[in-house]
This record gives sequence, C-alpha cells and structure tokens, in this order.
Amino acid sequence: MRLVPLLVCCLIACGDDSVRHTPDATSHDGPAADSAPDAPPEPVTLTASIGGVPAGGVKVYFLDADSSVVLATATDSTGTASAVMAAGGSVTAIDPYGGSATNHEVYTFEAVKPGDHLVLNGPTETAGITMTVTAPVDGTAGIVAYEVQTPCGGTTLTSPGSGASPTGQLTLYGCGTTSDLMIVARDDAFQIADYIYVHDAAITDAGTLDLSQMTYTAAGARTFSLTNIPTGFTPQGVTDGVLAANGVYVQSSGNLPADGSATPVATVPMGTHWSQITIGGAAGYGQHYLFDWGPWADAFTTDVGARVMPDLTAFPTFDPSLHAVLLTEATGGATPDFVYASLFADRTSANLSWSWTVAGPHATTLVLPTLPTDVFDANIGSTDSYGINTIVLAKAPGGYDAVRPGILASYGFLQYAPTASGQITAETILAGFRGPRR
Repeated sequence: MRLVPLLVCCLIACGDDSVRHTPDATSHDGPAADSAPDAPPEPVTLTASIGGVPAGGVKVYFLDADSSVVLATATDSTGTASAVMAAGGSVTAIDPYGGSATNHEVYTFEAVKPGDHLVLNGPTETAGITMTVTAPVDGTAGIVAYEVQTPCGGTTLTSPGSGASPTGQLTLYGCGTTSDLMIVARDDAFQIADYIYVHDAAITDAGTLDLSQMTYTAAGARTFSLTNIPTGFTPQGVTDGVLAANGVYVQSSGNLPADGSATPVATVPMGTHWSQITIGGAAGYGQHYLFDWGPWADAFTTDVGARVMPDLTAFPTFDPSLHAVLLTEATGGATPDFVYASLFADRTSANLSWSWTVAGPHATTLVLPTLPTDVFDANIGSTDSYGINTIVLAKAPGGYDAVRPGILASYGFLQYAPTASGQITAETILAGFRGPRR
C-alpha cells in the first residue's frame, strides 16, 4: 500500500522590503525559481459490494479523529465513496448489505490513513451448484468413511461395506466452473488414511464427476510440538488442512497434551498447509489461537509464550459514557496489532436494533466515533440495551496497516494470509455480554 501523508504548506512574507533572502543573506532582485508543486494527498476510499456486485447508495461518513465530519456521502454506482482526510480518522458505512428501518448494520474502520482503499464485500446470496460425485472403493483395511472436500463445500459419501462405489450429492458455493477437489478415506479413528487429489475439477450444476477409476495415495502425518507454554495456559487441540486461494479444506484434528509434547496428526502431505492451534487462557475468559501457514512439512514446533496475546482477565464491557469498549488485560504476552469488536444494541422506545462492527489499533479502551444521526442515531446511550458479541485481539503480518483495508470485508483470518508462509496470533472472546436494559 502506498502511503502519502497529508501536507500543509504555508507561504509567509517576512518584512516589507520585498527582497527574498537565502540563508547566507544574499539578496536577489528577481523572483525565486518556481519549485515543483507538492503532490496532492491521496484520498481514503471505501468500496462496498455484495457477492462482487457494487452496492450503490450506501451511506458513508468520513470523520476526523475528533468525530468532526469531513464528508457525509453515499457510494456511487460503482459502490465507491472517497474523501481527502488526515490520518487517524474513521470511515463508517451504514447498512452496506441492506438493513431496514428498524434493524441496521454499522461498520467502522478506525485510524485510517490517506491512500487507504477500504473494502466491504458481503457474501453472494446465489444458490449453490449441486453435482453427483462418485469415488473408488479404498481397499485399505479399517476404512469407515468417505468424504469429498473442496474449498467451497464438502459432503460425506455413502458408507463403505456395500461393495458399491461411494457416491454423494455435493453442493458448492462460489467455486465457479472449476475447483480443486479431494476424496478422503478415513479410518476407525476418523483420521485420514488415504486420499485422491484432483486439480481444477469441472463444476457443473446437475452434472456428474466420476472418479471411480482413480487410485488412492496414502496420507502422511505432521507432528505438532509446543514449547514455552505460559503458566495456566492449556493446549487443547490442533486442526490442520490444505490451504487454497478461497479456503481451507481436507481438515484433520487432534488433541494436544498439556505439556505440548509431540503429537502426530494424519494429514495430506502436499501443497500449502494451514494449522490452527487452540490454547485456553489462564483466566478462562478467552481462547488463544496460533495460526500458521506454509509448505507441507512433517514436523511443526512453535514457541507459545513468545506468540500468545495478553490474556483477557475479565469479560469486555461497553461504557456508554465513554462510548468505548473496555478490555482488561494481564501483563505479558506479545503486543496485539489490532482489536476487532462486534457490538449489538436495542432501543426499545424507538423499536430499533442495530449491530456495530469496528476495528482499530490495539488499545484497552477502543473509543467508537460519534456518528451523525441523519440515517438513525447509532450512538449507544445509557438508556439503550447494549452488549458485545465478539472481541478479537490479533497480531498479523504487516500489522494493522496491512489488514485494515479488508478487515471488515468478511470476518475470518484467511484474509490476513497474503504470503506463501507466515503466522497470525489471536485471542477471541465470544462474550454475548449485555448491558442494562431500561
């Protein structure tokens, strides 16, 4: 992302002798040579769409850090709105995916910078594509289940034992006309025993994909080991899967011992793998997650203490007098890059409810902007019923600057994985905490 700061230029006339002076006091009778003009500041832009279709007419507020209005506007026919503004302000969209007179959705990007191109992209509502998939029988002893998996949908095939080829109906959403696909055979421990991989399988609604003549390949295993586990933190489990451009598929899971010692998990030994290690925090309020992605390797080790976020020691709250989400963090842990918060509110007197999703740089006090009230008054007050659905603290490659443009597009950590390999650490609380109702 190219970042151009907002520059303020001032021309000051000094004295009344109409003579320009250089630093050595040499005078010049003529005007100074013209210098190149400063480049204009880049605007902050927001684009809203639903399933890739531009969402025009969406109300957007560009606010300075003190909530003063830079521009109140609406997206155009391309789903775009923009404004020139100083760094540190916020951009808020009202009902980018619809909404109604009594039920609204609010999305806020905090601490934006000139040159940002922010994105809100809701999921497509189109119907899925359903097709029939047939797999070969796996001759390996102990096979109890067959699955067909893709990055955009999967299903269980008919159970083994009848002698017939496993078959099932597969419904896919958003794959397009082709997709990578795997047939997975699982053993009696429900671990992957064998697999078949198909690159760019043809996807046709009401079509048939017959793979019954293909041959299975034996699965491999990745051994997961954890070191430097902080006191009171409890390893719980690991999930490992193949990472494609549009999702993770063919996932395997295993339990992790409390001491983090080596644990083998059967997986498909190919491609880029995405692993999720879940760890319970010492205070018991949130879950910590270590996400890693990169080329297949049969051994994985990570330093837990160097990566986990500060443990949240109480449920997060919303203070209407401060118009802020309040977090209580323990000392220690890696410093988060950003906070993601999802709030809800009801105003019974006006028959009104709304959600407010906001992301900003890490802080234990996440102050929401004060919004204009021309569409509706979204500013949560003490007489409203309010609460918090989700809080996420996270550290990602490139920090908040890197994730800010798409952080509210479609919530999920996969969007923060722009490189061939890397790490993300997060702590999540699904709070469901509600404030007072009056």
